[in-house]
Formats: sequence, structure tokens, C-alpha cells
Amino acid sequence: MCANVVGRDAELRATARFLDSLAGQPQALVLEGEPGIGKTTLWLAAVEQARQRGFRVLLCRPSAAEAQLSYASLADLLADVGDPVLKSLPQPQRRAIDFVLLRAEAEPVVADYRATGAALLSVVERLADEMPVLLAIDDLQWLDGSSARVVEFALRRLASRAGVLGALRSAEGGDRGLSLSFPDPGRVSRVRVGPLSLGALHQMLRERIGRSFPRPMLARIEQVSGGNPFYALELARDVPREGTPDVTSALPHSLAQVMRARIEGIRPEVRRALLAAAALAEPTPPAYIQPPRLPTGAVCIAGSPRSPPIPRSGRATSGRPPSAWMPSLPLRWTKVLSELDLEVRPLPPRNSSN
Repeated sequence: MCANVVGRDAELRATARFLDSLAGQPQALVLEGEPGIGKTTLWLAAVEQARQRGFRVLLCRPSAAEAQLSYASLADLLADVGDPVLKSLPQPQRRAIDFVLLRAEAEPVVADYRATGAALLSVVERLADEMPVLLAIDDLQWLDGSSARVVEFALRRLASRAGVLGALRSAEGGDRGLSLSFPDPGRVSRVRVGPLSLGALHQMLRERIGRSFPRPMLARIEQVSGGNPFYALELARDVPREGTPDVTSALPHSLAQVMRARIEGIRPEVRRALLAAAALAEPTPPAYIQPPRLPTGAVCIAGSPRSPPIPRSGRATSGRPPSAWMPSLPLRWTKVLSELDLEVRPLPPRNSSN
């Protein structure tokens, strides 16, 4: 894995030192940087390094869509912990973990952060008796609040061979739901992931898309992308392959121009559905918008449950079987959906066997 990480020698050395330090006392390392800068690539490389060294890795990769789901990330961290370890926990901790993991035998108990935090601490300590343990959390800014409280509780009491490796969007302005706090603040290290050099961008583009660019074009890609590898890839993919492209005309002047061109290439009916999705301030079940001339269920969009049902306008139902009510969408977007001539229907019931 590390062989595929380009231009990050200093960061890889920092992760290696971090893993070395866990033999002495618990530590945390946070990889910070803007979106697309390569934090997750380094995070994955460090996870692979840890596994090669014989660490037990408990990992989770939160997303924005799951940030409001209680214990979603904690359940992912504990997903691969075997029953022998869980069954060895004291009964209150076992009940708390069964609740988090949605086990059939678990009782619907009220969330007890102390019991759940103690359970996580016990699991880590039992695993650390056999091998070092790494809690690896990508996208710390999306960690749900319940999981963050439990992890914080365990970290403050951690004394075994264990550590936390996190990746965080610096644009989010802090760790959001998770505070990586140890009794000794010096145990938390941060590595700022910056832009790639011109030479590293050249190597990365050659490996990822199989293309080499003349130095003037490469310098222009670096200038527009700011050395961000993700942005550089998107820009490079739009450079014509045939002929000798002109530096100024072949490359867009900004990433916004790239995105605008791609959006303009989307079919009109799909664009209308995406516009309707963007108009929904709080996408939540249960509704989807079915644009005309698309297969049923092609686009799923949810409406907000806060507003009461709203009668559908005649224009919105024109040419379609009448429906008495629109699902609970915010009043201010009813006209938008009607103008777009998009039909809003309840989602079909979920199969209980799934």
C-alpha cells in the first residue's frame, strides 16, 4: 500500500513513528487537511502498516449521511470483535454492547454512555493483552455524537498498548463531535497534509490515469488545483489526448468550470431531478421523486417530515393518475416541484426479510 503513496515520505515517517510509540503508552495521531488532499490515502496506508506489524485494527469510516445515527460508528468499530471477547464482559457492559450491535437478544435499554464506554474500554484492554490495538477512524468530522462520547470515555481511561488514528477535514473547523483527549495532552499529535509537489503530481497522474504531461501543462494543472491530488486528477482527465493541447485553452481556468461542464453534459430529465433534490433542505424518508420518462425508482429523493401533508397542484399531476396528497415536503418547495413537473410518491414498503 505504501508503495502507491506518492510524495508523502514525511507523512509516512510520522505514521511509522506513531505506531512505534504505542509500545510505550497510548497515543493519538490526526491527519488534517482539506478535502481531496490525500488524508484517506495516508490513513489507509497507516492501517495497512499497522496490520503488517501485527496490530489488531478496529476501524470505522463515518459518512455525512450517518452522522445523526446513534452508535453507527461504534458498531462499525466493534463489528469484527469475536463473541469470546464480548461474552467475557460484565453483564451491564454486555447488555450495552448488544444494544449497540442491534443483536436480537438485546433489550431496548436506555442509552448509558458510562456502561457503553466501559465496555469499549474493556474490549480494547482485552485485545491489547494479546497484541497492540489501533482504533482507526476516517473522517472524524462525521463521527456520530453517541459514538464520540463513548470513544472519549474510553480514551481518557486507556492505559494499554492502544492508540487512535484519525483523519479530519481541516475545513470543518475542529474535531466536531470527538475530542481526542488523554490525561497528557502531549499524547495527541497532528500532521498537516499539504499539497503535492510538481514532481509528485507528475508521478501520481502517470500512475493513476497513465498519462504524462509536458511541463507547462503540468505546471498549469498544479496552479489550478493548488497541488490537491483529487482536483488535479479531475483537471487532467479533461485535457484532450489527441494533438498538442494548448496550455491556456485545453485546461479549464477553475474547478468550478470543470464541474459546470460536467453538469451541462447530464441529460435534461436527470438534471431536473437533481435540481429538485438540491431544493430539499432536509432529505429524509419517506418519498421519492420520479421524473417523467425515467424508469420507476431511478431517482430516490426524500422529503422532510416536519410539514403537514400538502395537496398536490393540478399542474403537478397533469397527465398522471391523480394522487390526493404530496408526502410531507416543505411548503416552500411545493411550487418548485410542480414547476419541474416531478411526481412525488411514497417509497414502497421495505421487505421485512432484508
